[in-house]
Amino acid sequence: MKYPLARPLKKVTKAQAALNRRLLDAAKAGDLDAARQALADGADPSARGDSTKGDDETALHYAAQANHPRMVRLLLDHGADRTAERLQMDWDGGDGGDGDWCSVGWTPLNFAVYLGALDAVAEFLKDEPKQHADHWSPLDAALREGAQVDLAVVGPRLLAWNPDLVRVHNLFEDDVHEGRGQCLLVAALTGEPWFTVEGEARVRWVITHCLDPYATGDDNLDRCVRFAVDHLDQDRDEAGIAFVEACAAERKRAGFLAVAKTVNPSPKPSTTRGGL
Repeated sequence: MKYPLARPLKKVTKAQAALNRRLLDAAKAGDLDAARQALADGADPSARGDSTKGDDETALHYAAQANHPRMVRLLLDHGADRTAERLQMDWDGGDGGDGDWCSVGWTPLNFAVYLGALDAVAEFLKDEPKQHADHWSPLDAALREGAQVDLAVVGPRLLAWNPDLVRVHNLFEDDVHEGRGQCLLVAALTGEPWFTVEGEARVRWVITHCLDPYATGDDNLDRCVRFAVDHLDQDRDEAGIAFVEACAAERKRAGFLAVAKTVNPSPKPSTTRGGL
């Protein structure tokens, strides 16, 4: 099995590599004392594993996946790169293999969200948002097939922490049908069959909380609905198209009513008694 790299990894000396390995092993094991000592001895808090063995994740990735908030905090306080992406994928798995292919580009926070590691998620959310524009959104991780998290629980927390996450999800108009990116609405449709109770709830949540009829960017409701309809049309899913369009129409009505209420607020009831 080959693991092509998204970008070359920096070379280090054997001594530094040994230090980094100690930190990575400590993070995997959840050993705080060993991790502190490795950092004190000069381990790189953002070091990656052995890329020749398909292991290119950072200590912060390991801590996030293990739902170890104290390890996450230790690494963040020592300057670990919270935006570090998983670089490698299962090159041979045309059917997705063990699923590694879908986590390329994921940050430690994405893994924590996907695995339902809410203690680790809470630790990340204590700091100011720091997410590169081309990273997959943690919201996308919550929508992926097999996600072990309740979107209704983690979604509001993520949006309160960083409202711009709805616009950080690799939405490229020319590439969306080539598998190199998708809007959150398409992610909601593909992550869980939309016609299940859970699937319907996810689609409605994204349309209600992540898409805006008045936006001009990647979170524009009409734009994402168009992508979603094109996606569903490939499978001739007329029921799915009708469902998405009905949800979008409901979202628009709610938005228009909210604007109208702001422009023409209802008069306050009079407190003056008749005849006085």
